[in-house]
Amino acid sequence: MKNIKCADCKYAREDSQAPGNGTITVYDRRKRQSRQVEWIGVQCVNPDSDYYHALLNISVNGTRLVSVTWGGCEYGRCER
Repeated sequence: MKNIKCADCKYAREDSQAPGNGTITVYDRRKRQSRQVEWIGVQCVNPDSDYYHALLNISVNGTRLVSVTWGGCEYGRCER
């Protein structure tokens, strides 16, 4: 069975209690300028997944990411 990317999975949900929720500064390479964006943690809520309760928009080194980039797992379900 093919993995569903976390960004497309119905089990990826916003976590209003995530530490670090708030405004972050990101650099837009095309416009060559920084801007402020609202960051809200996204976590996996599928108890069958290895990523259960993991924040999915955090990099390996702990950087808050604007979007979910994780590859997914075999328990993911497409939201569409």
